[in-house]
Amino acid sequence: MPITCDKPFRTMNQEEFGAIAYDVMHHAFAIHNEMGRFFDEPVYEQELLRRLGARASKEVIVRATHGDFEKPYRLDLLVDGGAIFELKAVRQLHDQHRGQLIHYLKMTGAAHGKLINFRPPQVEHEFVNSTENQAARRCFQINVDRWNQAVPGADRMQEIVIAFLRDWGVGLDLQLYTDAVAHFFGGRERVEQEIDVMSHGQRVGRQMVRLVNPTTAFKLTALRRDLEAFESHTRRFLEHTRLEHVLWINVGSAEVTFAVISKG
Repeated sequence: MPITCDKPFRTMNQEEFGAIAYDVMHHAFAIHNEMGRFFDEPVYEQELLRRLGARASKEVIVRATHGDFEKPYRLDLLVDGGAIFELKAVRQLHDQHRGQLIHYLKMTGAAHGKLINFRPPQVEHEFVNSTENQAARRCFQINVDRWNQAVPGADRMQEIVIAFLRDWGVGLDLQLYTDAVAHFFGGRERVEQEIDVMSHGQRVGRQMVRLVNPTTAFKLTALRRDLEAFESHTRRFLEHTRLEHVLWINVGSAEVTFAVISKG
C-alpha cells in the first residue's frame, strides 16, 4: 500500500469526532489550568496521553511509500482509533500548522482533526477539516503542452512524478513530492548542490538548488495564481547562473502541469 498507518485506523463522522474532541479539550483546559503555559509540547502531549489512558496513542506513524522510497510522519495524538490531534506550544497557530494537519488528514483519509496550542494565556484550538477523499485526489489531468522531452532528465522526471501522484494523490505536502524526486534522482546529497550566482561577469554568491543534471534544476509548486510571475522570476534566476533549464511541475488540485523553463 502506498500510504500506511502503524495502528488500526478508522474514519468517523463529524458528530463522532466532535464528541471525542469535547472530551479531549476538557482535559486540555484542565492541564493548562494546572500546569500553566510555559512547558514544551512533549510535556503537554505526555500529560494528555496519561489522562486519556488506553483511548490514546502518541506519535503514530503514517508512511508514504513508492518503490524503494519511504517517508514517515508522526501524528501527535490519535484518540479512539481515528481522531487526530496535533499539539503545539507556540505563540500562535499559523497556516503551516493547519497545512500540516490537513496533510495528515488527507494521508489517512480522515475528514476532521483538531489543533491545540498550549502556549497562549488561554488554550488556542481549531477544528481543521478535509473535504477531498483519496480517490478524488488520484483523479487529475496532466498538462504537458510546455514540456520538452529533449531536455536531459525530463522524460524520467515526468514518469516518476506521475507514478507517485497516482499512488498518493495530489494535495499533499510539497516536501513529500520533492523528497521523492530527489530520492529517485540519486538522493539529496547528489541532487542538492550549490552553484555560483553571477552578476555582470562577477560571482556575487552561492545558491543551493536541486539538480537533475549539472545544467538542469527542478522545482515543484502548488500555485493557484501568479504562475506568470513565478516563470518570470525563474527566467531571471537562470540568467544569473550556469543553469540552462528548470523542470517545473505545478501540482494543482485538478491538473498537474509540466513545463520546461529555459534560459534565453
